[in-house]
Amino acid sequence: LKIKTIHGFFEEFLHRFPLEAGISPAWSLISPDNQSVLLHDAFEQLIRSPSDSRIGDAFAHIVGRISEYSLDSLLGILTGQYRSFFQVENFDNFRQYFIDTTKKFLNYTTDVFDEPRPENLEKIIDLAQTDVNASKKPAAYLINIINLTKQYIDKTIDFNEYKYAYLTSTETPIANVAKKDYLAAEQQRVYAVNQSYLNRITFQDSLALFDLSAAFADAYRRIKLQHNLLDFDDLILYTRRLFSGADTMGWILSQLDVSLSHILVDEAQDTSPQQWDILRLLAGDFFTDGTTESNPRSLFVVGDSKQSIYGFQGADAAAFALSRDQIAEQIRQNARTICEIPLAQSFRSTAPILQTVDYFFDNPTIAQQTGFRNNPHRCFRADAPGQVELHKLVTRDDDMDRDAYIETIADKIADMVHTDGVAPGDIMVLVQRRNPFAEPLIHALKKRDLDVAGSDRILLPQFPAIRDMLNLVRFCLDTTDDYSLCCTLKSPLFRLTEDDIFNLCHTHHSAPNVPEKPLFDSLENLHPDIHEKLCQIVTDAAGMGPYTFFTHLLQTDNRRQKMIAALGQQIIDPLEEFLTICLSYERTQPGTLRHFLKWFVTGGSEVKRDMDRSSGVRIVTIHGSKGLEAPVVFLIDTVRTPRDKPENVFAVPETDDAAHDAWLWTPQKSASAQVEQAAAAAMDQKMAEYYRLLYVAMTRARDRLYIYGYTPYKTAPDMAWHTQLWNVLGTMPGADITPTEIRIHNETQ
Repeated sequence: LKIKTIHGFFEEFLHRFPLEAGISPAWSLISPDNQSVLLHDAFEQLIRSPSDSRIGDAFAHIVGRISEYSLDSLLGILTGQYRSFFQVENFDNFRQYFIDTTKKFLNYTTDVFDEPRPENLEKIIDLAQTDVNASKKPAAYLINIINLTKQYIDKTIDFNEYKYAYLTSTETPIANVAKKDYLAAEQQRVYAVNQSYLNRITFQDSLALFDLSAAFADAYRRIKLQHNLLDFDDLILYTRRLFSGADTMGWILSQLDVSLSHILVDEAQDTSPQQWDILRLLAGDFFTDGTTESNPRSLFVVGDSKQSIYGFQGADAAAFALSRDQIAEQIRQNARTICEIPLAQSFRSTAPILQTVDYFFDNPTIAQQTGFRNNPHRCFRADAPGQVELHKLVTRDDDMDRDAYIETIADKIADMVHTDGVAPGDIMVLVQRRNPFAEPLIHALKKRDLDVAGSDRILLPQFPAIRDMLNLVRFCLDTTDDYSLCCTLKSPLFRLTEDDIFNLCHTHHSAPNVPEKPLFDSLENLHPDIHEKLCQIVTDAAGMGPYTFFTHLLQTDNRRQKMIAALGQQIIDPLEEFLTICLSYERTQPGTLRHFLKWFVTGGSEVKRDMDRSSGVRIVTIHGSKGLEAPVVFLIDTVRTPRDKPENVFAVPETDDAAHDAWLWTPQKSASAQVEQAAAAAMDQKMAEYYRLLYVAMTRARDRLYIYGYTPYKTAPDMAWHTQLWNVLGTMPGADITPTEIRIHNETQ
């Protein structure tokens, strides 16, 4: 019996049949941290030495379009397109397909629209002026049309300014303008010209991103090839290629020690379309060979489309449903039997929690938004006490800022622990993202002397003590780095005040030949003791590995205690985690402190924790809580929606070639009707997953569920979790409803 993750299963195949897969037998799997380093290396190669003029032009075009973005954001976009190029055998054909598909969807045209005759524009001015003169309170849009049209005739403005005589700031027609017959034709012309212009810009942006993404994918592939490395995407993609040929697949199956007769897939809703392709190929002859008596075969799939929340990793709830239908059809065609068995009984949650979940997700508005049918739960713990509390949304009108909101939740948790006897380890707090609620809540709970497990993931550079360590390394690597030196001097390692640093800089810049000397040289005169210690640290850094260096640094001159005294006991855990990472790096990775700094900053700075074994209050993202449970769950991040941060890259709807998707990229705020259509389709998918995420969050609770919400504005978005929960649960039969909370509980509570 083999129990593996899908990635582990594919890894075993590729190690066993590397030549058939077209890879080196000596390949190894890269860790996510090291993968981040390679992605940055590929990006740096790409922007420093483009392989041809097309790539250089594409990069220049994109840089001119993303002034409000960082290069890290561009790297994330390029990384997201990697899968699109893996299976491409003829790049020129794929590029032409991409061009044709995007042009067709955008109604892209190079036609030049005829300019209106000057006499027609003069007539518009005369008629508009007549309307203005006849009105005691002239319409502002008419005055705007007169002024902009005159400037357009005089060529003092171009079309991009003139168009706002007829269009709003969001590029839609101004409603009142269309009411004037003499303006309607020109408004239609301006709108059509502008739509064509917007589509043309989107096409140019998308093609530039396509060319740069293709070059990035090739650079990343070559770097991995040089080091004989595969990443997790490669495991899927190479296995898919390996199984795609009938001859290859037959050879592989013939070489297996024991042929496969039974496949069980768990958590199937998280399986990507590419993984489904491989599973169908593996089970391809299950339902055609032999008989059920002489050659029994079975495919057993367990999954819940309501819990498909990993779209960013390739999971697709629609692909899950499509694969089920395809397999079912294949089984029926071969006179076999398929059974769909709903697992409706919940062994985890109490009746009030399950009743709340069912009532909410059965609501027609929510059901339409989620796109799934909620099967009513059967409660195994029907007699156990339980409750759900939905507290009124906290807004800016409540005279409560975010810190006060966090304090309210911390007080509630403290009261449960100290008064009700609830163990801290029985409480789990769920957030959509760690910022901005996780860290303030950890501090608030620690102030109340509660055991806190902290967050499920820690970004070490967010802690001042770790930033101090990194700034010291940057200075050691380059003693002319005056900024890093000043940060180090101000840190608890040396504790100079801002006045001390100002005097140092002032003295340094008052001296002759300042541009030729680093600030470090002036430190010798004003603070010789610090200068001597830094010289020794620089010497140590030149010959020590990261763990040896930082351990020696903290153990010398009582520095560890100085940092704890200055920054508090809360830095002990991050420091220990940091040293653990340094030790692991020194044991497994070659290189100096310079290599470590690059590795750590680009990918090695995140620490993941096993929250299932903690004895303190757990603060976990909802994605990270999948598979976890707790007697008491707090859901406190219920207002933000995917609409707060819409995607800039989205698929062209209904493309003809599912294997080679085309996409659109638009960094501009204004977009054409076609682009808005594609963006809306992508957002609909995001919103459906957003509500599936809520389903997962609510069903983590065993006994009690507490739901809160905070917004710095007057109201929350209409489709936010809290807004919909308040509207729907406010009509739930049997709920105790007050102006400040909605409470659902059973009689034993």
